[in-house]
Parts: sequence; C-alpha cells; structure tokens
Amino acid sequence: MKSYVIAIFGVLIIGFCSAALIHDDGQPGCKLQAELVIESFRNTWDPTRYWSCKQRDQAAVSVRCPDQTGWLDSVKKCVDWDNWSWEEPTPPMSRP
Repeated sequence: MKSYVIAIFGVLIIGFCSAALIHDDGQPGCKLQAELVIESFRNTWDPTRYWSCKQRDQAAVSVRCPDQTGWLDSVKKCVDWDNWSWEEPTPPMSRP
C-alpha cells in the first residue's frame, strides 16, 4: 500500500512539473543567437500561430499559418491538419 501511494504521488509531481512548463504562450525572448538561427517557435496556446525571431533583443512576432493549416514544430512549418499532430511543448530558450 505504501509503494502505491508513493507511485501516485510521483505521478502527480511529474504532472504538476510538466504543467508548470506551459504557463504561457511560448513566446521566446529573441535574446540569444540560437533563437535567431532557429527563427520559428511554437505558440503553445494557438496551433494556428507561431513565433518568429527576426532581430536580437526585439520582441518575437506572432505569425498566422495559412487557412486550413497548423504549426508543426518538429518540421518548423505550417502543415495541413491531416498531417498535424500534437507535440509536447518545450519552454523557450529565453523569455521576453
């Protein structure tokens, strides 16, 4: 019984930690050179939009995908909904 309670507690902690990573829309800070190289990042709240870093230390720009498409972060482009699937979000490298 004790190991069962510990296992449930562990699952809850992992769930809360994962949820804590997604407390915002994923907007990057565009403060790092790597963000300028990657350029496009997932909007964690809206799959029809993504963030674009064009200049260092400038706010990321929200870009809308064309109609009938959603942003697929693994391929870094907007794809038809038939090819879209949910992916685990990752926190941005820097924050605004």
